[in-house]
Amino acid sequence: MKLAEALILRADMQRKLANINSRIAENVSVRENDEPSEMPNKLMKEADEVIEKLYSLIAHIHHTNATVRLANGKTLLMTMIERDKLRERYRMIINALKNAKKPSEVQYNYEVKYKKMVNIIALQRQAEDIAIKIRNLNVLIQATTWKVDLR
Repeated sequence: MKLAEALILRADMQRKLANINSRIAENVSVRENDEPSEMPNKLMKEADEVIEKLYSLIAHIHHTNATVRLANGKTLLMTMIERDKLRERYRMIINALKNAKKPSEVQYNYEVKYKKMVNIIALQRQAEDIAIKIRNLNVLIQATTWKVDLR
C-alpha cells in the first residue's frame, strides 16, 4: 500500500470512529421501557476494533514519514515539520496585516487615528513568498506519498 493510500484510509477510519462514537452516545441511555436502536456495548467493541486498526496504521504512517528520505536528504517528517513551521509564520503575518489595516475611528467627538508600526508592503511580499514555499512543499509531500510504500 502506498503512503497516500494509507493516509486516505486513516481519514476514513477516523470518520468511521467518529460515527460509532456518535452512535454510542445516542444509545447509552434510553427512556424507561424503550430499547436502544443499537446496543452500546456492541458499538464500543466495534469502536475498540477500529481504534486498534487505526493506531496500528498511524504507527506505520509515522514510521514511514520518519524514515523516507527525499532527494534533498531530509526525511518526509522533517519536510512536513518545515511546512507546518511556514504555515505558522504565514498565519502570524496574515494576522498582523489584518490588524494593521484598522481604519480610523471616531470616539467621543474626536477622531482616533492609528499609526502603522509595520511595513505593509514588505509583510505582504513576505506572506506571498511563504505561501509559494508552502505550495512547493505540499507538491513535494503529495508526490512522495504516492511513490512511497507504507513501511
